[in-house]
Amino acid sequence: AGLGLVLATQRQGWWSASVQTWRRALFLLVLGLLNLTLFPADILHYYAVYFALSVLWLRASPRLLLASIVGLADELAAAGSLVQGQGAEGRPVALVRGFDPFDRESPASEIIRPASEDLFR
Repeated sequence: AGLGLVLATQRQGWWSASVQTWRRALFLLVLGLLNLTLFPADILHYYAVYFALSVLWLRASPRLLLASIVGLADELAAAGSLVQGQGAEGRPVALVRGFDPFDRESPASEIIRPASEDLFR
């Protein structure tokens, strides 16, 4: 969906691509909710919500997108490291379940450490 959105934006312009994306997301949401009545484990409605929210990132700068991706990956890696343990716990893999990237209680600026506290510089 992400690459298709970028290509559509480059061809059609931001406004028409976002309207088309919202329409597709609405169709996917309706289809997902109908399918949810038949199959309780359906996830199409989640994809519709993520697809619709991706429109908000279309106008973001590449620097903001990269910072968001790196911050999110670092957050997941740190959580996985805590679950795996730092020693001889014997768990080489951490499985992340139930992660919702849009469920935020605090701003992303809280994950940026001052240079004096950064151990990797």
